[in-house]
Amino acid sequence: MSTFASVEPDFVKIDGSLVRGLERSGKQQLVVTSLLELARELGSHVIAEAIETEAERAALGVLGIDWRQGYSFARLGPPFQAPNLAVLKAA
Repeated sequence: MSTFASVEPDFVKIDGSLVRGLERSGKQQLVVTSLLELARELGSHVIAEAIETEAERAALGVLGIDWRQGYSFARLGPPFQAPNLAVLKAA
């Protein structure tokens, strides 16, 4: 925790192990809420990762986590293809 305070991160990521089943675990909710409060006091934004279900997504919203990522939003897709600049330049 002392490293956490001395580093002063812009973002803190909540591990998927704390997200999985969050809606059913009061202990996990307490830990996530505590991390959120600490991060906010230090001026950090909080991101929750590995959100796979609507229930997890909703529980994190109730707790006040604004930044969320995971399969609940979208599955991985093919890599982004950069545009052909020669074609764009000609247009």
